[in-house]
Amino acid sequence: MPQVSLFGRPNVGKSALFNALIGEDISLVYDRPGVTRDHIAQDVFWNGHRITLVDTGGLGYDPDGTLDQAVCREAQIAAESSDLVLWVLDAREGLMPSDLDLYSWLRRHASKVLYIANKVDTPKNETLLADFSSLGVNKIFPVSAEHKRGLNELKREIMHALGLPEQINKLESKPTSLITLTTARIALVGRPNVGKSSLTNALLGQQRTIVNDLAGTTRDAVEIPLPDFSLPGLKVPVALVDTAGMRARASIRDPLERQMTARTVHTINRAHIILHILEAQSGVTVQDKKISGLIHTANRASIIVVNKWDLARAVGTYDSETTLQQHYIRSLRDALFFQAHAPVVFLSALEQKGLEELRQTIARLAYNLASDIPTGPLNRIIQEHTQTHPPPLRGRSRFKILYTSARKATARDTTPCTDTQLLAPPRLITFCNHRELLDSRWLAALEKKIRAHFPLDGVPLRWEFRDRATQKQPSSA
Repeated sequence: MPQVSLFGRPNVGKSALFNALIGEDISLVYDRPGVTRDHIAQDVFWNGHRITLVDTGGLGYDPDGTLDQAVCREAQIAAESSDLVLWVLDAREGLMPSDLDLYSWLRRHASKVLYIANKVDTPKNETLLADFSSLGVNKIFPVSAEHKRGLNELKREIMHALGLPEQINKLESKPTSLITLTTARIALVGRPNVGKSSLTNALLGQQRTIVNDLAGTTRDAVEIPLPDFSLPGLKVPVALVDTAGMRARASIRDPLERQMTARTVHTINRAHIILHILEAQSGVTVQDKKISGLIHTANRASIIVVNKWDLARAVGTYDSETTLQQHYIRSLRDALFFQAHAPVVFLSALEQKGLEELRQTIARLAYNLASDIPTGPLNRIIQEHTQTHPPPLRGRSRFKILYTSARKATARDTTPCTDTQLLAPPRLITFCNHRELLDSRWLAALEKKIRAHFPLDGVPLRWEFRDRATQKQPSSA
């Protein structure tokens, strides 16, 4: 499968062009140099041909900084491994001295290069291309990522440069939603600097995302295929999604950080399994509780991952590591009650310890998500619990469940399930006498009994109650 990388200085519009070519807001766009750091890859289908587009970080922003050196290294690796490089220039700024350095590097290391002048918003602006004549290249393609100008011509030229047949009149793109629907996403979320990127690299077995002690190093949601990992019973590719660290909203002053946080929340909503990363020594903070609430609201399966366990273990005062872990889990359960059903894994991404247990736990969660809850046994459990522990009286009335069936939470019940839709948590559609009589503590006890009979570790249950008499719209609990 051919790979095409976007390359250039910071703030020339690489991410905006990347999103425009894909037809979806995948890469974070913000009017500030150096927003993109890790390279972001996404597959597109043009006229039946699958191509991987790669957005890279800007080069030459601060070459003396350690973090920016890592960004440059990532971008250069992506360019060297690509079949085609799109060198994006800023038509408004013209040719800059750092562009000449990049041009010299590309001539030595890149196999094929297309020269793109972005921000050419109108035909009149094409006169700006004259500033790039000193490069001595045959053609520079004028485009405007913001106004979607010149994109079809650029797509055709990309296809031609890759040796793929293209249509003369119009190049049709397959919507990326049809592509991403077939990928099972495992998202890593948590506070800044808890080790999300280190764990991503450890699971991949390679240095794919930038790791730095500076909080906020990861700024975008970086989706990376995990080719050597499969989920039991599912024939879909798996991807890890490394996200930006989430700080408390009151602590955020930077509009860019607000946008980063919003994209992390979006990632939680579209992932199938969430790895909630905690730092062992810090324990559970107020922000960890808020993140747990977001996972609960999104109705997502989750695993609590306690990273940097080697540091906590070194200062532990308990007789054994097992006793220390048991004490730690008790405190976790008290603090993160939204994730009371989530398994806990202790590991050290730096020392590569606990990774196999995490992989096995992810596989078990996927199996639990894909498993059905049979209607007959489910209703028998509900009846037994109701008889031994009747719901409390509300005045002279008592809540009563008439019938419950478990269904997968697909977008439309009439459409066939795909493998990734099988990873949706079950909906417990429950017909009852009066919803307003339901006691939340009684429901929690019932859910605990249901979990004891079915493989539901890490899987949230979504209750939808429907009154027998009125058959109103379902209400979730």
